[in-house]
Amino acid sequence: MKQLGNLAMVCAQRPEVLLQIHNGQAAVYASAGPNRAVLAAAWDNDAEINSIIHELNFGKYASKNPAENPSESCVPPKKCEGSISGSRAVTLINRLIDRMLNDEGGHVKPVIEALLDMDFTSDELIEEFHFSSSDVDECANGPDAPELN
Repeated sequence: MKQLGNLAMVCAQRPEVLLQIHNGQAAVYASAGPNRAVLAAAWDNDAEINSIIHELNFGKYASKNPAENPSESCVPPKKCEGSISGSRAVTLINRLIDRMLNDEGGHVKPVIEALLDMDFTSDELIEEFHFSSSDVDECANGPDAPELN
């Protein structure tokens, strides 16, 4: 159980990582979109949690972009200069989409429908956010599809 706090600290410093502790399990959602992976262990299994920490720090899910380190990023309460970059906006939207998917239990269609309702285009959902074209087409053209202007 000692490693759970360390895992929380590692995840808190990584904007592309989400830690969820529920029902005796610690689950880490790493990356975004179709590349999202889930690393899970019992909340009190220090050996497994330590291997997740190692994977996040040095393995496949190690941060490849030092600029994403929260100590260097432009987040409150530090005053930000200039406007948000396109790549940062896409990263943040991907994180929001991942949260939406998590809230929907991994079911993509309610998320796609919500995004279409927010005026995302089908092309954006397919090309930029990597939803399958068949799911997007079904949601965009189905009987309950939001009206697209």
